[in-house]
Amino acid sequence: AFSGNSTLSLAQLAATGNISLSGLSVPRYAPYFQNQIPFEIKGTTVDFATDYHFAQGDQGPAISLNNMKSAVHSLAIGAKGESEQPIKIGSIGLSGGSFDLAGKQLTISEISSSRGALDLVRAQDGQLNLLKLLAPAKSGQEQPEPEPEPKPEPVEAPAATGGPAWHVAINSIKLND
Repeated sequence: AFSGNSTLSLAQLAATGNISLSGLSVPRYAPYFQNQIPFEIKGTTVDFATDYHFAQGDQGPAISLNNMKSAVHSLAIGAKGESEQPIKIGSIGLSGGSFDLAGKQLTISEISSSRGALDLVRAQDGQLNLLKLLAPAKSGQEQPEPEPEPKPEPVEAPAATGGPAWHVAINSIKLND
């Protein structure tokens, strides 16, 4: 379910309001992202809510999120095409988060997790089952070995511009059960 309300100003392009999503089924949207990750996410739902503010200013867009809350329920991760799910988390949540694009700040008051399980198994060949989750997907066809590319000439990187670095803070992490 999706809900939200907004106040929109067209005189100076700006919007303020809140949005929430609840019960979003992650596997339902897997066709859109499954080829980008080397593992499968199974049986997972997501809830998310935040207050937001957007304003288009002379220095670019000012976007801020406050009172961010997010929860992931029944997270199960396994290798593609296998029924084994070595990573299972009953719930993982984020509460009290804020984000400020112009100020380059992300603050999370609390991250909590409960009923997590990690099933680490070493096969007879010495491979750990969790490494299957990181392996790139196999295409099913032998790919010819690419010809080596010529090494490029070293180029001096330009000095970093972009102002101050991002500031990220997590005030509390709680792992239960």
